[in-house]
Amino acid sequence: QPVALGWIGLYKVFEIVGDSVKPNTLDKIGLATAHDLSAFRASANRPDVSGADACHARMSGGPPKHHMSLPEGRQFISDLVQAWIDSLR
Repeated sequence: QPVALGWIGLYKVFEIVGDSVKPNTLDKIGLATAHDLSAFRASANRPDVSGADACHARMSGGPPKHHMSLPEGRQFISDLVQAWIDSLR
């Protein structure tokens, strides 16, 4: 039975895709926008956005301007993986 990924699992997928395109960045090659990348990172990492499900327990600085809900984060990663696969063809 498939299990829906939480922020930690989603971030691991994000790191795999990001690492595969180095030295480029995901926004530079058009797989995602800088706005969406920032919102995803903030949402996945910051407990002031995602609570106990966030990747980190503490983060400095104020809350981000842009963030995603967990369902939006799942959709973002799904779209990112599909764009990444399409770019390999």
